[in-house]
Amino acid sequence: MNNGPPVNKILILAANPKGTCRLRLDEELREIKNGLRRASRREQFLIESAEAVRNRDIHRAIIDFEPQIVHFSGHGAQEKGLVLEDETGQEKLVDAEALAGLFELFAEHVECVLLNACYSEIQAQAIAQHIDYVIGMNNEIGDKAAIEFAVGFYDALGAGKSVEYAHKLGCKLIGVAGIPESLTPQLLTKNQLQTEGSNTTALFSAVGVEPPTLKSTYCKSNFKRETSSIEDCKGQKDLLASNKLQQANMLTMEVFLSYSPKDEKLRKELETSLSILELQGIIKIWHVNKISPGKNKKVEIEQHLNSARIILLLISRNFLSSGPHLNYEVKRAMERRENEGTLVIPILLSSIVGWQSIKFSDAHYFLKDYKAAIEDYTHVIGLEPELADAYMIRAIARCELRDKQGAIKDERDAATLYVKQGETARHNKFLKKLKCIDAVSHALPIKLNKQYSS
Repeated sequence: MNNGPPVNKILILAANPKGTCRLRLDEELREIKNGLRRASRREQFLIESAEAVRNRDIHRAIIDFEPQIVHFSGHGAQEKGLVLEDETGQEKLVDAEALAGLFELFAEHVECVLLNACYSEIQAQAIAQHIDYVIGMNNEIGDKAAIEFAVGFYDALGAGKSVEYAHKLGCKLIGVAGIPESLTPQLLTKNQLQTEGSNTTALFSAVGVEPPTLKSTYCKSNFKRETSSIEDCKGQKDLLASNKLQQANMLTMEVFLSYSPKDEKLRKELETSLSILELQGIIKIWHVNKISPGKNKKVEIEQHLNSARIILLLISRNFLSSGPHLNYEVKRAMERRENEGTLVIPILLSSIVGWQSIKFSDAHYFLKDYKAAIEDYTHVIGLEPELADAYMIRAIARCELRDKQGAIKDERDAATLYVKQGETARHNKFLKKLKCIDAVSHALPIKLNKQYSS
């Protein structure tokens, strides 16, 4: 009888079909084995591997080996699935739903799944409905980054650390190696998904709208549709349940995310929160990071901004100080809202006191309707009298309408608040837009970067 510690079995599956980019899968396997051989708890791990994996090889290997950890190395194809091989060595895709259903059968002993493949987060989200820990990649991941992550992950497990710790170490090693992909591996847990499904309190808040629920029938919104043939307004889940796949696909809504590159981490968190809707085919998320190499960035943004049924504005101070987003994306979003009924929803990524009161759906300032903007910000100031940004933006709007005295008064009020709140740098940044003011706030202890003349 073996009274020693339990043995954790690791099953490593690899696929690199003909016609796909060659990966260093053998090096990844070698590094994992070498790391576990030198681990302090090496006797607690046993590795089995299979190469040129076909779809039928997965369940056979799991049945035969009964692993606690399943590791896949290879290619991912975003929504299309993981890339396996067929009988001739050509690529064969296996989608997220099929993988999730398969792992549901083995949830009794499989505790962790690692998908070390590009764009595999979608499959990870599906599998995490049944498996305690699942790691997927939210973007492309190069050979070097994939190997560094695997080394760190299994070194940590070999030292008796938790999966959470192992994930963090793997990500840190990518950064230590000087590879800018340390945020690509994403750890998902079954408990996390269950909590998100039952808890309506999100990390992000939407201004002026109620959070959508899975029971909603989205076709009741007043935005225009290309699919006028669907007149009974059934929910998409009903269509999927009745196998009306084509009609269900027509109901899938593209969601455009407009955000500052500095908020990339929060964008990823929001996208993860919406992933259950994407997995069910209710929405399809698009953002600038989904532009394929070689594509014209400006053309791609314009195309998706004009075709999306829902536009989410990810509001933060980074976003509000970003010219391209305010001057083009927000303006175009508001135009589509007015002319086409497109649903535009602002999402507050960070705490910006008082901005919950601003009706971004009526973003007059961004549309250069300065008179209406002054009314908006006057309302905000009435609710949040210490919101310096509101005074400053109202000053800019007054400037555009040649109300010089009103602009000076608002700017001085804002300057006083910025000094009080220790935000003088932000004040100086806003001053660049106050071109109608000759001299401002001379009595205040603020060093101005520039003097302006009318």
